[in-house]
Amino acid sequence: MGILKGFPQKVQEFLLEYFGFPVAVEKLKGIKADGGCHRIKFSNASLIVKQMAEPQEYLFYNECARFLQEFKKHIPSLYYSYRKEDYWIVIEDVGNLLPRERWYADEDLLEALFKFHSETWGKGMPLRNHYCPAWKDELTYLVLELMPDKISN
Repeated sequence: MGILKGFPQKVQEFLLEYFGFPVAVEKLKGIKADGGCHRIKFSNASLIVKQMAEPQEYLFYNECARFLQEFKKHIPSLYYSYRKEDYWIVIEDVGNLLPRERWYADEDLLEALFKFHSETWGKGMPLRNHYCPAWKDELTYLVLELMPDKISN
């Protein structure tokens, strides 16, 4: 189990019991400094294992995802979750289902985002300290400065 030594015993046991011995473990880069994200490859599967100090994503997969019936096909499957000092989830490795050339105004992406937001709008979700985007007027002016004069006026 040396290749999995950084993971809690319960997570290791789950992985070994259901998927066998891993052939590779890759540390993935993310936006959070605390916690960690790994892609674990097995002979017949690839999984993502995430460790989090805060429970937001853990709660999303365990409590919120079931309410998103129309959007569910866009959410990686949760295979296992574990909580001790930190929060851990083992989810489906989706791969690159959305290539870069489809990132801009893609109809399927816009439909998925619409379903996600329409299913969650005004509903209390069991998340705390969740990300709340904010836009200030000063940002608008900074963006307008980047635009050609004929457009920003």
